[in-house]
Amino acid sequence: MFSKKKASFHGGKTIAAGTGLFYVRIILWAVLGALAFFLAFPNFFSLTGSPVLLLAHAVIFIHVLQKKSLKDRLLTGLVMGGLSYGLLVFWILPLDLSGYLVFVAALTLQPVIFSALCGPGIFRQRYKMFSLAALWVSAEFVRAFLLGGFSWSLGYAFHEAVYLRQIMDLTGPYGLSFAVIFISACLWQGWRAPRQIFRLLLYVGLVLIGLVAYGKFRIGDESFQQKASRLTVCTVQPNIPPQQKQDPGQLPVNLQEHIALTHACMEAGDPDMIIWPEVALPDDLIGHGWLFEKVTELATGIRTPLVIGSALLLEKKDYNSAVFIDSVGEMTGFYHKRKLIPFSEYYPFKAMTFLKKYLYKNSYDFTSGVRPARFRLQDQTVTPLICSEEFYPGLFRDLLFWQGVRAQPCLAITLLNDGWFNHEAALMMHAQAAVVQAVSFRTPIVRASNTGLSVYVDSLGNLFLNGKKGSRNLYLNERTFFLFNVSCKKSESFYSQYGDVFACLCLLFTIILTVLTCLSLGQIHEN
Repeated sequence: MFSKKKASFHGGKTIAAGTGLFYVRIILWAVLGALAFFLAFPNFFSLTGSPVLLLAHAVIFIHVLQKKSLKDRLLTGLVMGGLSYGLLVFWILPLDLSGYLVFVAALTLQPVIFSALCGPGIFRQRYKMFSLAALWVSAEFVRAFLLGGFSWSLGYAFHEAVYLRQIMDLTGPYGLSFAVIFISACLWQGWRAPRQIFRLLLYVGLVLIGLVAYGKFRIGDESFQQKASRLTVCTVQPNIPPQQKQDPGQLPVNLQEHIALTHACMEAGDPDMIIWPEVALPDDLIGHGWLFEKVTELATGIRTPLVIGSALLLEKKDYNSAVFIDSVGEMTGFYHKRKLIPFSEYYPFKAMTFLKKYLYKNSYDFTSGVRPARFRLQDQTVTPLICSEEFYPGLFRDLLFWQGVRAQPCLAITLLNDGWFNHEAALMMHAQAAVVQAVSFRTPIVRASNTGLSVYVDSLGNLFLNGKKGSRNLYLNERTFFLFNVSCKKSESFYSQYGDVFACLCLLFTIILTVLTCLSLGQIHEN
């Protein structure tokens, strides 16, 4: 008796799905796609990356998925996603193996979802480039929902594309993800059907012209460029090693380091506010009398408000906090980080405390904050975020409302402690999120980091270091301070007012298309 092997198709040839050659080809294509993905973002060789390589990644991905069974598509998505994100966040691996595996698995959700839904019905369509692009955006949007709002899309790679990134004030980063997949699908289809190449290149040209034209319009909009009130903000970057920062015996030394850089700020200029990094004081600023006294003496001595990162202990709960000390030494506000990192800032399995000593090594077990905050500075308001919260657009949208009323802040400030990142590429990758949110919400952002990247991002996404736009010296892992002249013009965007309308439309289109495809396949099967 003979058994029939299931067959799948690759490049027009029928290959037995159980043969080693079939899986070797998938892995080889996945390795090439993963390398292109890795090099598109900040990496060993370039701190800016080469986002055009995302086209190669997407073309390879689409090519491998065509004419595959559901099982083989899931395998392809798992391998391609695992390798791509495994390379991209390689810097986590030497720090925390379990955290690395969990993070890569979470990010791989998107390519797996895309692969699962990228069935034969899509490839049979005349305008499959629209369907593939909408499906990719839908998968990114669903992943963000499943991860509690954490957003990471192809659009982040275009943080230096001045004209292209402006579309994010309409669509968020999803608009550029759509464009990348649309163009890639056109290139792939042109490769497969050369007779259609001119029509497909016309589509590509129209998309690029539209993106650039909108970018030029937004940058040149006179109403957007009108004069704005300005603030001078100083951030201190002490570059303290993580081991020294966590040593309680080094607290007085670390405090003095921040105080010295604060005085250097005052000598260099006359800032309206000085910002210290996340957990600059890794102890309870309020609960330790001598510590609070030192800080208030500093604020009153320089007559300048301070924003200080501290690990506050309130009602027997630890919080990762930003504390606002005004120019007369009064604590007039604080903010608790709302989106904590599991296994790094808190232990998520409260019902399984017996595993905590094996899975959680941090000395803190922080509690999440519940609401945004506003700090009053002259006649303006400043709103704080902490570290990884830059990857949560939903938190930025919360900042536009205050006490139930829409009221855009002058600027957002982010306190960071990225000292445990061993590679400069990781620091730059984190900073990409600030560019995305600044453009999407047309709200300037000032970042104060222990090791960098400390930077001012204006509402067009331009990066300023020490007053210089687009400076190539990023001052990473250096002891220094920065003075930023911040423009406080308030200009709400479509995205800030209406949110992920574009992504929702893509998701709705994908759902309708999937249902219609299933009904069509069911009818074919009956016939």
